[in-house]
Amino acid sequence: RLQADKHKYEKVAPALAVNEVAIRRALERIAFIMQCTHSISIKPAQLQQICDADMCKQIGFHGIWEENADGNLCFIHNNYREYLAACWLNRLSINEIIGFISWPGSAPAVRPSWMNVVAYLAKKRTARDLRDWIAEHDPCIITLFEKQLFSESERLEIFERIYEIHETNQTWANIDYYQRKKMGAFASSSNAVAYILDKLSKYTHMRQVKNLLRILAHFDELYEHVDDCRMIIGDIAFDVSLPTHVRNDAIDVMRAFPQNFSDFVDKAAEHCLASEDSLHRYHLYSFIDKLGKLDEYFDVIINELKQPNKDDDTIDITRSLFLDDLFKRIQSPDSLVKLFELVIENPDCIDEDPFKKAWNDLLQVAIYHHKTHSNAITPIVLKLFCVAEHRFCMQLINSIKQYMIATNTEEAFLTLIIGNDDVRDVYAVESLLCPSFTSVLIEYYNADKLPESKLLENVLARLSSGNEACSAL
Repeated sequence: RLQADKHKYEKVAPALAVNEVAIRRALERIAFIMQCTHSISIKPAQLQQICDADMCKQIGFHGIWEENADGNLCFIHNNYREYLAACWLNRLSINEIIGFISWPGSAPAVRPSWMNVVAYLAKKRTARDLRDWIAEHDPCIITLFEKQLFSESERLEIFERIYEIHETNQTWANIDYYQRKKMGAFASSSNAVAYILDKLSKYTHMRQVKNLLRILAHFDELYEHVDDCRMIIGDIAFDVSLPTHVRNDAIDVMRAFPQNFSDFVDKAAEHCLASEDSLHRYHLYSFIDKLGKLDEYFDVIINELKQPNKDDDTIDITRSLFLDDLFKRIQSPDSLVKLFELVIENPDCIDEDPFKKAWNDLLQVAIYHHKTHSNAITPIVLKLFCVAEHRFCMQLINSIKQYMIATNTEEAFLTLIIGNDDVRDVYAVESLLCPSFTSVLIEYYNADKLPESKLLENVLARLSSGNEACSAL
């Protein structure tokens, strides 16, 4: 921007073009003072204390500098102030720089207000001293670096330095998911993948293996190292001698690049069925789901549903998340029938929160497939009704009622109600006696097809006083 202004002023104000270096240094000094005082604007009187009157006038002609509504002067964007402050800092020694940008104490870290300045300074400073300090004390700062400003070799050098310091000190890369995501995007390159694979192949320290796996999962791609990744990452993911949490991180890499690891799906399903660790199963399941293979490996889901619940006072968050996510994925009629069969065999499932939240959606899927798969779905829904009736699960009974009405299967349900000895609860039956049911009852009666049923007599007797259809019947 300063260069553009210079070309304009060469014609209309030659003095400004001549004084470009002096003007830039003045702006850097102003920006540095504003940064130190946490100011986004400066009063004209304060500006005159920093620069002489002639320089103040010349600065005013430049496009990066403007007057705000309060009559104070400021940069048109904070990035100009932060960049120019970094230029001023670059003249100082590393110890002086650290004194300005970091908190004092035994665990130094960059002050939040200086983070963007440090990001610009890391690119501008040719000496490695600042990057080494960042790698050791506050590696999260690189998540603020603009990737396009650094060459691939510079980004690799910064990433390697961070890893080497953590490896030497045997410490965690103390960054959260979003920072790992940004760090992975910043470091992503073919040479960085090669560097990580070389370290992973040596299995040096599990802490560092986890550090690298967690970053690799957020790379843009695996570049030309797919085969090596499949071999090394696959070995870690399914090596039962390694800690489960390490294998989970390897599975996360596979989940991030599912198509590169698609032939590991059989092994993932096998380990999922064999594992007793709910979190490990969840990671394996997520990998299978990423490949869109959930229906093909429905035994994985059935296995999870058969896992014993914890004590009543304990909430298994992993299991709950697993099931919540799972029910959203069930779309095929075969998977739906298998799920309903499992519930019928294990009726305690009905009382689990994920099931309670999912019944309506699951029955909507059943309605969707009714036309093409009614022979498979309707009988299993009828059986599911019996289980719901015994468990007093009115939410499921109401969802089944919606299925019955939407699919015109009232007659099948009526036959079940009055002819099945398993259905004995008058109140559950009453809940199904909606107008469409009573009309079917009357049709049965008129056609002399209504069988004798003590249950039905009791239900109708209770309703006859307030229901015209039942009274007529």
